[in-house]
Amino acid sequence: MLYINFTFPIGEPGWGSGYPKGSQADLEITLEEKETVSPHLSTDLQELLIATKLSISGNIWRPDKSDIFSGGQNSEEIKKLFPGNEMVQKIIRIWERWHLNDLKSGTNKQDEILNQYKEDNPDWRYSYTEACDILKRNDLYIDRDYKYGYAWLTEELPQEVIDFITSLASVTSGAFIENKES
Repeated sequence: MLYINFTFPIGEPGWGSGYPKGSQADLEITLEEKETVSPHLSTDLQELLIATKLSISGNIWRPDKSDIFSGGQNSEEIKKLFPGNEMVQKIIRIWERWHLNDLKSGTNKQDEILNQYKEDNPDWRYSYTEACDILKRNDLYIDRDYKYGYAWLTEELPQEVIDFITSLASVTSGAFIENKES
């Protein structure tokens, strides 16, 4: 089973960021392949025996690293602080798309309906009750015997995301990489 955990240093937010000189930003990244407790399903409602989970969070540290100014799911803030850093922007795109890919409440078909609704109604803020109502109006509250929100589903990570995170960890000092046969 693959397990990767590392902190990817980004650097100082820079002048005009609002953070004091010497502040540092980094990303905490974990990629974990694990055997699932049956039955565990993908967002295509296929049984998974092994699932790979991605977790990313950000930190903006005080100059003395005694505490953080900002931490957690702060991808938008970090994106604005490092607009010219292509590597950071690529990681953020992956973060915003794939973070906690093993905690999906809907199937691919259900998510398509909700994503289209969000696109058509940009001010809509997610509400479970409203999401269920939207799906009921579209005859997809139950998709192939799966009721929306009944269990956590896993959206399988594309191999290129796994490969990118693995290669990023391999060039990051202090990265923990373990690959055990099950």
